[in-house]
Amino acid sequence: MEILLTRILDASLVFIWLAIWFLGGFLIVVNCFKVWKHEATILGFGVGLILQVWFANWMGQMLEPVPAFWLSAVLVLILGLLLTVLLKNFKIIQKSFQFPLKYWIPFAVILVVFFMIGRGLAIFDDYQNLPVTSYIASGSIPPNFVLNPAIRFDYHYLMLLNAAQWMRIADLLPWTALDLNRALFLSLALVLAAILGYRITRSRLASWLTLFFF
Repeated sequence: MEILLTRILDASLVFIWLAIWFLGGFLIVVNCFKVWKHEATILGFGVGLILQVWFANWMGQMLEPVPAFWLSAVLVLILGLLLTVLLKNFKIIQKSFQFPLKYWIPFAVILVVFFMIGRGLAIFDDYQNLPVTSYIASGSIPPNFVLNPAIRFDYHYLMLLNAAQWMRIADLLPWTALDLNRALFLSLALVLAAILGYRITRSRLASWLTLFFF
């Protein structure tokens, strides 16, 4: 019973963390960009995801990882709320807060498929990314080279930083966090590519073909 309650609490914290930066990203998209109403939530998810990782990279240099990761999500929400108060787009926000199945179901399905494909593979080939992800999760932001801490790790580590966030917020193992992170970014990129394909062609067939070719 105690284990079950702990897992429920952990899941609740993950949901709250995710909801904070997702709502912030949604508000930023609605206030700053002219998008179709049915696109606002999926685009807001992407904007919120990237912005909170960017803020985490900044805050992680001043705070411990967990407070930095939570504060980064809160900063995205604060930015979204400030834009809403200043621009007063309350009606547009209300109309745009919708979750069209044509975007969210493919996103969820692709996420699960890529997560299952990649599950466990990181153990065999990620001699670089696994140690660096763990290093970041321990508080080394920006990370140094694991085998020689005197050398700066000049590498694009946004996805590794996000994987470290899942480690500390969701209590995932590093390889599981990397699998989830890759599946998340791939599924989001594919759905956004499909949206772009439809914007250019106004054809549902072309939209799906864009997703498959991408």
